Amino acid sequence: MNTGLDRPFGGAFDSDGNLYIPSGESNSVLVFAAADLTGTGNLNLTPVRTIKGGNTGLALPAGVAFDGNGDLYVAQQIGPVEVFAAADLVGTGELDLNPLRTIIVPSTGGGQLVFDDNGNLYVGAGFSVVAFSAVDLTGTGPSTPTPLRTIVGDNTDLSLPTGLAFDGNGTLYVADIDSKSVKALTSGSLAGTGDLNLTPARTIVGSNTGLSEPFGVVFGPDGRLYVASSASDSVAAYASEDLAGTGDLNLTPARTIVGSNTGFSLPVGLVVRPDGTLYVSNNGSQSVAVFDRLAVEAFSAAPDSVTFSDQLVNTTSDGSTVTVTNNGRADLAFGAGALTLTGGDPSQFAVDADDCSNQTLTTGDTCTADVTFTPTSAGVKNAKLTFTDNAPGSPHTVALTGTGLSPAPTPPMPTPTVTPTPTPTPTPTPTGRTKLPLDVRS
Repeated sequence: MNTGLDRPFGGAFDSDGNLYIPSGESNSVLVFAAADLTGTGNLNLTPVRTIKGGNTGLALPAGVAFDGNGDLYVAQQIGPVEVFAAADLVGTGELDLNPLRTIIVPSTGGGQLVFDDNGNLYVGAGFSVVAFSAVDLTGTGPSTPTPLRTIVGDNTDLSLPTGLAFDGNGTLYVADIDSKSVKALTSGSLAGTGDLNLTPARTIVGSNTGLSEPFGVVFGPDGRLYVASSASDSVAAYASEDLAGTGDLNLTPARTIVGSNTGFSLPVGLVVRPDGTLYVSNNGSQSVAVFDRLAVEAFSAAPDSVTFSDQLVNTTSDGSTVTVTNNGRADLAFGAGALTLTGGDPSQFAVDADDCSNQTLTTGDTCTADVTFTPTSAGVKNAKLTFTDNAPGSPHTVALTGTGLSPAPTPPMPTPTVTPTPTPTPTPTPTGRTKLPLDVRS
């Protein structure tokens, strides 16, 4: 087998789209070139490079992640976290690299890890999850940094934490094999330091969930939480809107990938490419199953905001067109009256044409809406063009902004200047007798 896969676990993509997969039994990390991750059917790919050898310090690697510098972090089931410099992740063939640094963790466990948005590193370790501050993830050689925080204690109900994933709000989701559950810890609760005996904000658990020895967890671009259950050879997807409750949530998955066609055999690792392609590492069949974009509805609007030119009060602007595209693989459906105007000043805008309501868009299909702006008073006006549909995140909105201008005041008519009529000079009137010229004759 060219792939070299031997007990593969969860993977990660580097910034160039190359896929890194830890291979537990061969104590290595396999790298598959982005250009090779195409085609269909069974791909017996040869890794472009393999990180392996006595210098690497790898022993049953199980989780990989990249930091903001492109350095590769490898968590292990029975050893420390080994870090390999981005500059060394080049070349081809077998690379017996020396780690840039080695992070000693307090205990060993599931061997999974994840970074939060602040660059802090979270690692599953025994009955706990340990977090290391980003400022301590520097230097070279072995180090034993003091954890920033450790999630541990009876309240956590952690027995064997494995998969770790953050949602868009900074909530940490932890898969726990022994309790057959996934626990959520909010960003607010993760603000403390030291040992934190946290009670999960919510726990996905119960007969409806379909969870059976859950291992890998990941969020898709659709906002759904995907969980690999190794004992039932399945991957369950939970809708984002269902992940809002508290306490124990006996959720029914929005969909479950399961059955003989999937090729699943002890699925343990999940990784999603930005385009939505799902990769599932199968620990039992030494394979990675690839699903070409998740079968979801995907709402996309262009433009995602509209700013109208300044408009005189009580006049109407030219129309602006918003185009909606279904970028997913399932139908995007709009009901009657799916378009509404909401926000602060909805009466200042109008939908002049609605091609979306009562429509169903298949993959790649589009619909349009035309909007105009008619300010009734001066000043900035804001509203939202709101679409109600069946895609995750509904309702979706497009921001509308415009500024009303008061008309310029009409200048007063100038007062004409009256030119006085000149007074005529009177002709003098003769008085008395008129002296006639003297005619002298000789």
